[in-house]
Amino acid sequence: MIPTEQIQTELGFSDVYLVEGRSIGGLSGSPAFVRRTETFKIQLPDGRITEVNCPGPFKLLGLMQGHWDIKESEMNKGSIQHDQKYGVNLGIAIVTPAVKILEILNQPAMVKIRELADEDLGRKRGNVPGSDSAKTSADEKPFTQADFEDALKKASRKLSDRK
Repeated sequence: MIPTEQIQTELGFSDVYLVEGRSIGGLSGSPAFVRRTETFKIQLPDGRITEVNCPGPFKLLGLMQGHWDIKESEMNKGSIQHDQKYGVNLGIAIVTPAVKILEILNQPAMVKIRELADEDLGRKRGNVPGSDSAKTSADEKPFTQADFEDALKKASRKLSDRK
């Protein structure tokens, strides 16, 4: 459920998504992804046309917050007063939208805190290891398979010398 209005949770009304999924202790903060299913028409070898459903692209919906508890006796009421003591995990989980997380992370005060932390660590902005951190610069020689094999032989010799 991706509502246009706030949803009542045990903490009051909030901008959240409700998703069908079990919520158990320890899952809070886990990413929740969504993907659409795409349908394609294909022609079979015998000439018949059929539809095939395939997973489409996915995106981050938000972060798991917990489960949505309500008293069974109040399930059909327009307004629900939550009581954790008598709540029932109905398999509906609460997800904090990714856009709300970005709003928090991009507040000027939060950006400043990250910049100060980077300065304390002696890093320049943008100089944080990422998925391309193994790439070499233009003036560096790339690490080849031969380099790896040489390093492996040296390490093996050191181990055999210790025995």
